[in-house]
Formats: sequence, C-alpha cells, structure tokens
Amino acid sequence: MVRSHRKKTGFDFVVAYNAERTIQEVIRRIPPSLALYDTEVLIIDDSSRDQTFDRAHDLERTGEAPFPLTVLHNPVNQGYGGNQKIGFRYAMRMDSTSSRWFMATGQY
Repeated sequence: MVRSHRKKTGFDFVVAYNAERTIQEVIRRIPPSLALYDTEVLIIDDSSRDQTFDRAHDLERTGEAPFPLTVLHNPVNQGYGGNQKIGFRYAMRMDSTSSRWFMATGQY
C-alpha cells in the first residue's frame, strides 16, 4: 500500500442567506484545531437582502479566523442545492481531502 505524506486538507462550506445576525458567530464556532488539517472556509452569500456578505467579509478582511476564509456573493439566488454544487466544485478544485457543511443560521 502506498501512503501519501500529503497533509490532509479540510474544506468547510457555509451557505448563507439573510444571516447577518449569525454568520460571524458560526465562523467563530469552528474549532481552531481544524487548522492542523490545512482547513479553508468558504462562505457563499446567496443573494441575501441584508448585510450577510458585509458581516462575513469583515471576518475575511480582519483575518479573525484561524484559517483561510473566502467570502463570495451570488448575484442571483441559487438555492441550497445550487450552492452545494458550487461548494463541491470549489472543494474539488482545491483538492480537498474532506468537506464539512454548515448552515449560517447556526443550526448544524
């Protein structure tokens, strides 16, 4: 058996829609210990009508998260299934070895 010595990469994906009041706390609740696995977090704001994107982008801009954080905005609502497809494609492009999915409402 051939073993890879490559560090495991984790990918956390957060679907956000009108979650300005909860998005920052959801990101803060992701355990910092996941950084041991080269974790990246992707937040996709699904065309929210509130300040979800701005609140998430504040965390990205300040570097408050202990892992890389990318925040994207869909100009047109894709729905949960559409966002899952976007997240899976992103994870595959990043060559992630694992994925976790979270709801921006904190109900995960």
